[in-house]
Amino acid sequence: MNEDKTMSNTLKTSYICYFGRITEFGAQNLMCTVANEITNGCEHIYLCISSKGGCNFSALTLYNYLHNIPVKFTTHNIGFVESAANIVFLAASERLASPNSCFVIHGSKSGFKNDTKFSSDELQEATDSLINDQRMFSNIISSSIGYNEETVSLWFKTSKLFTSSDAIDSNLISSSEDFTMPTNRSFIGINTEPLKS
Repeated sequence: MNEDKTMSNTLKTSYICYFGRITEFGAQNLMCTVANEITNGCEHIYLCISSKGGCNFSALTLYNYLHNIPVKFTTHNIGFVESAANIVFLAASERLASPNSCFVIHGSKSGFKNDTKFSSDELQEATDSLINDQRMFSNIISSSIGYNEETVSLWFKTSKLFTSSDAIDSNLISSSEDFTMPTNRSFIGINTEPLKS
């Protein structure tokens, strides 16, 4: 058992699961949950995540919030971490992944509703926004794992896939191991969308 794992067992740990798209609703729920847990004496936030990405704005907000929380923070990829979800994942100082999990880094995309019309200026503004998001995400990834931005930018263009073994080699994670839920701890699920009445 490594030193980090031993230390985790001695800390008051809160286990949280984020499963689904990165949404404004989900981001707000996660931030409030983390704040409540820390207020109640939590010393270690352990976030299990499986997400195919989503809202860039929400992912960046979560990164800036979680990266600076005043307790130990661990993320564990328990399935699939893609697109904007990578930024949330990289907010942690300790990053793990289950052996059968994977990561995908690719460029940002924007969806439009049917019959939506745009002027050339509006299309240019949308393009500039996507380029700016990719630049910020590329900077976060490169500074988190120690790769130069040129290499990371290429991953965005080619939709780079990492197995858990690849993720260790690329410094995305420190260890590949299964997640085992302690039997004496609660597990908090994060709603990513409002509950339907």
